[in-house]
Amino acid sequence: MRRAASRTRGALALCVVVTAAPACGNQSTEPPGGPIRDSGITPAPRDATTDSGSSRREAGSGHDTGLGQEAGSNPDGPAPLADAYVTSTLGMSAMGGCGLNQPSDTPFVNIGTEGDPVPNGGSFMGSSVSVVCQVSATGTSYNVNAQVGYGPQTGFNFSGTLSNISGAQPNFTAQFTSAHISYNEPDCTVTLNPGGNAMNPSITSGRVWATVDCPALTNMTTSGDVCAGQATFIFQNCAD
Repeated sequence: MRRAASRTRGALALCVVVTAAPACGNQSTEPPGGPIRDSGITPAPRDATTDSGSSRREAGSGHDTGLGQEAGSNPDGPAPLADAYVTSTLGMSAMGGCGLNQPSDTPFVNIGTEGDPVPNGGSFMGSSVSVVCQVSATGTSYNVNAQVGYGPQTGFNFSGTLSNISGAQPNFTAQFTSAHISYNEPDCTVTLNPGGNAMNPSITSGRVWATVDCPALTNMTTSGDVCAGQATFIFQNCAD
């Protein structure tokens, strides 16, 4: 009788350690220590600084871009964050009168590189970057609405409808914003990058790669202040 009691106590102890349950009716075949379970705590995003100086952030943070794209909402896994590459200039226009009083090829917003765009919430050269974009198919064209912010007040955005064709396409609205001045033009032209291919398309749902030209950006607060701006950009992982 003493030997049988000893076996019973051993069985009870084994049940507590392996199953962590109040009852021992079923024996567990799981390895000692039990299965690895989800703690319910989302790990903080990891940073990795590239040679270009951009700090990238992993997807899965649940960040809402404000245009319908929420990272982490994909049932098949975390959706990548919207990211952008922009190189732009802002300065004197052909008609003169630009209050910035600088050459037309003066650098304005420059973020990331063509091969290494910067994600929304990341940083580039020590300044924070925000990216919000939508590229959605409508028939044979695409509605595009994209904006990128660099630091606390500098940014660039544009909107319009693009077709997958070569050559300049008119009637785009663009806005170039610096610390204290904002320039806007409703008659810019956009040209899709001719280097697009099946792997890196110039335009598709969620992605656009193009150049916008604005010869007459007007200061939104000062009459007669007209500048010229140009921007080459990639927006990708956008809402579609």
